[in-house]
Amino acid sequence: INFNAQIVSLTTASATSSRTLPACGAVQIASGGSPLFFSFVASASSGAGTRMMMMPANTVEVFQTQGNHTISLKIDGATAPTTASITPMVGNTAGTRLAGDPSFQLDFTDGGDGSVDILPSIGQVFPTFTRATVAWTKLPSGLWAQMAAGVPRAFYSGFTTAVGSYLGYIAEGAGTQLVTPTASIRDMTDASWTKGATMTAAKTGTGIDGVANSCSRLTAGAVAATNTAFQTLVAAATSRTYSVWLKRVTGTGTINITQDGGSTFTDVTALINASTFTQVSLTASVNNAAFGIQMDTNTDVILADFNQFESGAFATSPMAAAGAARNADALTYPIAVSFWNDNAFTAYVKASIYAVNSATNQIVLNIHDGTANNRHTMRSAPGAASFNCETLSGGASQFGISLAGVTVGASFKVAYAAQANDAAARENDGAIGTDTTGSMPTGLTTISVGLLNSSQHLYGAIQSVALFRTMLPDAQLQALTA
Repeated sequence: INFNAQIVSLTTASATSSRTLPACGAVQIASGGSPLFFSFVASASSGAGTRMMMMPANTVEVFQTQGNHTISLKIDGATAPTTASITPMVGNTAGTRLAGDPSFQLDFTDGGDGSVDILPSIGQVFPTFTRATVAWTKLPSGLWAQMAAGVPRAFYSGFTTAVGSYLGYIAEGAGTQLVTPTASIRDMTDASWTKGATMTAAKTGTGIDGVANSCSRLTAGAVAATNTAFQTLVAAATSRTYSVWLKRVTGTGTINITQDGGSTFTDVTALINASTFTQVSLTASVNNAAFGIQMDTNTDVILADFNQFESGAFATSPMAAAGAARNADALTYPIAVSFWNDNAFTAYVKASIYAVNSATNQIVLNIHDGTANNRHTMRSAPGAASFNCETLSGGASQFGISLAGVTVGASFKVAYAAQANDAAARENDGAIGTDTTGSMPTGLTTISVGLLNSSQHLYGAIQSVALFRTMLPDAQLQALTA
């Protein structure tokens, strides 16, 4: 069903005019030279009531009507005379996909100081971000810096000090630093480190933050077996990861790390260089783990910074305080009817992971009602075996589309679109996956970025998010993810 545009002229500030439109699936509103305050007044049959919204000047928006019923649209002039056009669009009948520009968009612009802008570029809602502790991140220069509690972090690629590419907002789960005391994390002259007879340590190195005399300089002696520095954690065996940031100063000899006091070693020689720091790591399950570094060759010198021992199967961003938790990053946005439609939607993300979590999902985007029972979720499956787009309603799976697994450090694009009995998804240049049986959850309230509700964190970065009020056609899913 198509109708001609209805032009509403507002000649004085705060003037009002109303139009009743025939039953339609959506209306397009184009504002004039002033912002517009307006309301959808749904028909009694919809039970939806009145929805108040605001649109900036000189913009065009498409609003879903939440079904085929008559609506009244009242437009209020804000500060000056203006005009607006109201165009009913095609009816939202089964199988119809309505195209359009994003109704909600996150660009995650780099703040330049380690912070990231989390305000939407499209969609007028305010985010909630929590992390009650400090956390570290990589800067544009390649150096690393500590960000204050409550500050969302921008992130650049690579757990090194080489200049990286911008990846967006970083989302990590909680972690606890098991190296103790705090001084020993960066200073291996501390008595908690047991040095072999021929290993020399000095706190004279410039660390990953570019600060002079902030990290350890290790010099190997004549006996490889005693060129060691170990610290012991008295605790039962469980999966833990030892990591340390290393940079070669002189020499070319073998550099090893261990968790069992040197009974076995992991050779990290090929991973490090003399130009930048690189985080190297080793995951193991050892009773009373003795973790640390061994050097083979007499007179070799390396720098070592941010020794870290933590639970889990991979190393995370640096933690500078012993025994202290780095709290999880939690970023959410309230859903507004001005940009969301329960009946049909498309979600687009560009993201990356810096590690593979074999134990649980790694969530990029979750649109939900505060529970895990009603939601649309885009996630990397455990072990990155696949990337999944799924919808649940009432706790039951409605749609499930499995795409190719993602690669650590490589940005990926995914678009997921759905309406009743019709879902489609595409990742990068892959084939479009579909699911043709399922219903849509209603009453969704929250967008969570980089986590489910309070778990299954991404351990990666999100560069952009876009939502559309309609199920875009396959050609547009391909264009978004190309």
